[in-house]
Amino acid sequence: MILAERGRREEAIEAFRKTLELRPSDAKAYTNLGSELYRSGRYREAVPPYLTAALLAPSQHTRDNLELVFRKLAREPKEAERYCDALRNPWIAEDLDPEWMAEVHTNIGLNLLSKAESGEARAILDAAQTQFQKALEYRPGFRPALAGSARTGFGLEPAHGAR
Repeated sequence: MILAERGRREEAIEAFRKTLELRPSDAKAYTNLGSELYRSGRYREAVPPYLTAALLAPSQHTRDNLELVFRKLAREPKEAERYCDALRNPWIAEDLDPEWMAEVHTNIGLNLLSKAESGEARAILDAAQTQFQKALEYRPGFRPALAGSARTGFGLEPAHGAR
C-alpha cells in the first residue's frame, strides 16, 4: 500500500501479484491488486482480481469496485447493466469475457490448491482441478491453469499455441 500511496503503481501491482503467489486465498490482496490496476487505467485487467475477491470474500466494497470498473468498460448502458447483474452472484457470470473467467477460475483453483497442499482432503484437489479445467475451457492453453492443474496431480496437456 505504501508503494501505491507514493505513486509507484507498477511496483505496487507487482508486490500484490507476488503476495498472491504466496497467499492465493488473500481476498484483500486481490481487491488491492484490482484497485491498483483500476487506478492505472487498466480496467480490463482489474476485473479478474475483483471477481476473485468477490468469490472468496463477498462484500459490498468489492461489489462497488466491480460496478465502477464495469461501468468504465461498458460501451452502452445495457452492457453495464449486464455486467452489474453478475454482481448479484459472480458464479453466474459465466457469460463475461472468457479471458476474465479463465483468470478467475485459475485464481480459485490456486486458492483451493493451497488449502489441499497444507494437508486438507483430496476432495479439495478435485475441486481445484475442476476450476483449472473450467479456466482451460475459456482459454485453452492458459499456462497458469496448466501449471495449477499439474500441481493437483491430474495434469493436463497444453493445447497447441499455449500462452
